[in-house]
Amino acid sequence: MMYCPKCREAIGDDINICPFCRHKITDHERQLIEKARREEEEKAREEEDYKAETVGKIRIICFIALVAIGLVVLIIFFILMNLGRMQQAVAILTGAYVFLGMMTLYLIFVKKINDCPHCGKFLYRNYGTNCQWCGKRIR
Repeated sequence: MMYCPKCREAIGDDINICPFCRHKITDHERQLIEKARREEEEKAREEEDYKAETVGKIRIICFIALVAIGLVVLIIFFILMNLGRMQQAVAILTGAYVFLGMMTLYLIFVKKINDCPHCGKFLYRNYGTNCQWCGKRIR
């Protein structure tokens, strides 16, 4: 599908005369249209690569944050144990690890749902039926 350079209506790729404005599409215009389409596709691909890189960094930050929270909870637990407050220590430890467990399961679920089963890359447009990276069917 391409667009007429004069009236901007959508026309087929093999049409030589626009059915809307009767503009004759030259080979030079067709080459310019193809070049613009390739540049637009390349820009979209670069944006998706950037998003994939950003999501990867966010995943690493989330993992580090979960580990840090777990360590802080352990430190608080041992401090409370040394102060003789056993019930409070157990309550904090239990609540924190339930929270951390739920967050970990959520992150695993999100990763499993939003990654392509074939190439493993993150799917931004997972409302489609094919992976935007490898093109294979995902549903």
